[in-house]
Amino acid sequence: AEKDPDTMEVTKKEYVVSPECYNKYASKLFEDYEKLSIKGINLSNLGFLLNSNYSKNNFITRTQTINYIENILKKYKDNNLSFNGCNAYILKYASSVFDVPTSNSGYPGETASIPFLQLCIGKNIECFSSAINLSNDKDYDLLSCISTGTIPTYSVAYRNIDKLKKSAYTSYYSIDYNTVSSSIKDSLAFAKPAYDSTKSSFLIDYRILQEGLTESIFDNGVSLIVNSSGKTVTYDVHTIKSNEYLIVKKGD
Repeated sequence: AEKDPDTMEVTKKEYVVSPECYNKYASKLFEDYEKLSIKGINLSNLGFLLNSNYSKNNFITRTQTINYIENILKKYKDNNLSFNGCNAYILKYASSVFDVPTSNSGYPGETASIPFLQLCIGKNIECFSSAINLSNDKDYDLLSCISTGTIPTYSVAYRNIDKLKKSAYTSYYSIDYNTVSSSIKDSLAFAKPAYDSTKSSFLIDYRILQEGLTESIFDNGVSLIVNSSGKTVTYDVHTIKSNEYLIVKKGD
């Protein structure tokens, strides 16, 4: 339900679509998009949300919901589909996935952050991050994108930002284009050499060299050594400044 961000009172009820209706809505959706000649469609939360139906007359489990979803995806798999999140059942049909994590939760007992998804699916599916400009540590998250072979994304809006405050989109607190565009351009310019050096390649190995220092190895022979330790470090014959990275090509 939609809530007032100040009082947390419900201001607008929301309803969940029963899985049995998915096919009807999907048919209309793709029919409308086909008229616009759109080359790709993001199916949003279909990549990680599974609804059930607890009606006594039409009980549908989440496992059955997966079958409903897969039947739709099989039908429209040639539409360059992308998703937010990446549950296993969508991977056969996805050309790209968004909101892919680039670090672990940081809970006690977790000793390291490993880009498991990127290593597993990066060869066939493009991995995009959550919006960097909405994160608590933009520099660290950008470095994490670089080290995991994840493409950074940003959320921006050009006008009427004030209208978001008391809406379901109140979490979009740093998206004013005129305010963030300069820093986004700087961030992308910083990351561009790394992505240029690994273009059309995928991550095949990931090594933790020491705390805050990682090496990412791509199938074209390029390695990215990323330093997020907060201090200048020396590794092998290379010196890497804090919050920077080094591109090492085969033979260097």
